[in-house]
Amino acid sequence: MNPTRDKFIVEKFGECWHEAKIKGELQSFACTCGFRHCDKKNINLSTSDGFFWLWGKMREDESVWYKFWLRMSDSVMDEAIYKLIDNPSRFADAISKFLPTIGKSYEEFLKGKEKG
Repeated sequence: MNPTRDKFIVEKFGECWHEAKIKGELQSFACTCGFRHCDKKNINLSTSDGFFWLWGKMREDESVWYKFWLRMSDSVMDEAIYKLIDNPSRFADAISKFLPTIGKSYEEFLKGKEKG
């Protein structure tokens, strides 16, 4: 598990992330959705469940999905692409490097989805 990477990706897709806040002997949890307690659990993108969650999120916008694979085919050989889909952690690493390159266009896509 890579919590820093996973938090970045999960929040980029508009999902909430939970963090423990420790003050003295007390521990509380904060969720990026604004609630002190939320029933959702953090997604571990290094697992097969995390892989399929991330695969589904990437497929929600075909233009983003296409740009990702186009960029990957430019930067790695086809054999390396198979390694991405064979290893959830490598796939998440590749997505975390890709998401900043599409910038606001994806954030605008998410806002449009929320409205409607």
